[in-house]
Amino acid sequence: QNQSYRVHKSDRLCISLAIYPPSLRADTDGGLKLTKDAVAKGMNINDRQFWSDRIDRIAIDKNNPRCELTISLLT
Repeated sequence: QNQSYRVHKSDRLCISLAIYPPSLRADTDGGLKLTKDAVAKGMNINDRQFWSDRIDRIAIDKNNPRCELTISLLT
């Protein structure tokens, strides 16, 4: 469920990636820093606000490889 929230400079965030790679050989953790930087830039926040990160390899999907991204507020 998508929700709208204005991120404040004092907020601590968690970024979670659910990876559906095309094969077992795919590198699933090499792009974490790049992803965090890109998301932070798109949200107009400092990437230091990501206090936690998580990567899960969910399943192999040759027909529709993808990364599903979730950002949550740490309390």
